[in-house]
Amino acid sequence: MKIYPLISDYKIAIEMSESFATRTTLVPYKVNGALSFASGGQAVVFKMQDSATNNYYALKCFVKHQQNREHNFSHIDTYIRSLGNNPYFVTYDYLPEELWVKDADFPVLIMPWIEGKTMSLLISELCAAEDLDSLSQLACKFDKMALWLLSQDMAHGDLKPDNIIVTPSGDLKLIDYDGMYVPSLAGSSSLELGTAEYRHPKRSSGDFNVLLDDFPILVLSLSLHALSIKPSLYNPSQGADTLLIRSEDYKNLLGAPCSSFFSTNADNAVIYARFSMLVYSVTQPIIKLEGLCGLLKETASQADILIASVLGNDGEWIDEFGVKYSADGLKLIKCTDEVSHYKVKEGCCVICDWAFSDCYNITNLIFPSSVTTIGEGAFRDCSNLSSLTLPSSLTTIGNYVFWHCSSLTSLTLSLSLMAIGEGAFGNCCSLTSLTLPSSLTTIGKGAFSRCSSLTSMTLPSSVTTIENCTFFCCSNLTSLILPSSLTTIGNYAFWHCISLISLTFPSSVKTIRRGAFKGCSNLATTYIPKESRLSELLKCHVDPNIIKAV
Repeated sequence: MKIYPLISDYKIAIEMSESFATRTTLVPYKVNGALSFASGGQAVVFKMQDSATNNYYALKCFVKHQQNREHNFSHIDTYIRSLGNNPYFVTYDYLPEELWVKDADFPVLIMPWIEGKTMSLLISELCAAEDLDSLSQLACKFDKMALWLLSQDMAHGDLKPDNIIVTPSGDLKLIDYDGMYVPSLAGSSSLELGTAEYRHPKRSSGDFNVLLDDFPILVLSLSLHALSIKPSLYNPSQGADTLLIRSEDYKNLLGAPCSSFFSTNADNAVIYARFSMLVYSVTQPIIKLEGLCGLLKETASQADILIASVLGNDGEWIDEFGVKYSADGLKLIKCTDEVSHYKVKEGCCVICDWAFSDCYNITNLIFPSSVTTIGEGAFRDCSNLSSLTLPSSLTTIGNYVFWHCSSLTSLTLSLSLMAIGEGAFGNCCSLTSLTLPSSLTTIGKGAFSRCSSLTSMTLPSSVTTIENCTFFCCSNLTSLILPSSLTTIGNYAFWHCISLISLTFPSSVKTIRRGAFKGCSNLATTYIPKESRLSELLKCHVDPNIIKAV
């Protein structure tokens, strides 16, 4: 069994860029000189910043061995990426041999950093302030998310307040997918059993199925609605994971300290029905809780009440379609997921980070000529957006802007475009080709990763670097013209480009990094300039028998 590093070992390793196989520009984020991290039973998570793009990431490093970890994460990753209309999960990359610690490579999991507060922290603040309205809104938001979860054929597996992030816009996002069940894992074992306060008391290692979330959903919904009536019930001294009900209370719920509150609120249908179902469910094995969806529907219907009052409001205004803008109208902040056709207001200059993310109904969008910047993840997971013409004034496409726009087949780029961010077109599996303007100078890491329908591309002469994983797993890429300005090809840049047959390298190329052509099983010919030192470099990455001088 592989011995995993201590947290102290990981702290030392992440301070050095050379410890990373592919994510070499990641640096640890620090607060007053100290690393920002959180640890649990199986892993430690560091907040990281990409020094090239200034974007933030969560880096999860494992401190214990878990049987079938890579197998499970692979299936979970595939499932999450298949959720084109997914409002609650965030895609991630599991890298099995990414971080060199002491004397070996270790796996990490990396995903975009989700700004916001954990639900547990937010609840603590709202209970201290006795903010009943905000607590009630939060409970309804949770019920809406719970209904969505119960409609799926998977289960998160470890639902608890610390695994739910409330973003600045009031959205709920789930994190920590170690114990997640997806259909392709049927018959497998979970990597963990979940937190005791929200785990069915009769759950064992053999219980790993779609029913795992029913019990914690019931516990959380009951607790949230109870606290929205009486915030003083919240007692942080009971433990970090406890909102209202302790794990030992499941042995005798009717005799537990919290039961006195429930008995005095028997006339409150929301509380009484949930508590009655909980009392019944602890006596049963893990079963589908019939009627749970019915309990949630009425309160979930109130979830569209804006939660902005919880997290602050800086004078934004909302138009007739429910789209939020800054007070001066220069920034489009957030679109609702119900909009299908929309024209951005004249004078708007910036489409903010995540502005249209998860708007899976959006099919048609028109920009004014004033737009110059599209922020990070702006159209992420807009799964029904099939074509788009970007404004001629646009100079920058941020990171992950079109990530997993799985229906996107046609895109017209601005002739003024200078930069495409990291992962900008990642997982755009229907995109077959894209014309890059001559003004383009920067293409971020993984910009076209997993564009499995992409067949050809010409890089403009102003591009000098093909970054790490730029064409990662572009399995149908057959034709690529490399510019004479190119000097560097990054780690795993063409990993698993199995349809790539021939490449001509300019003499300007001086650096080819680790695994650049790994898995290019059909690469039959590489043409290089005569008397070029590149031949020696290429021999480390491709079969030397296919190298030909021109």
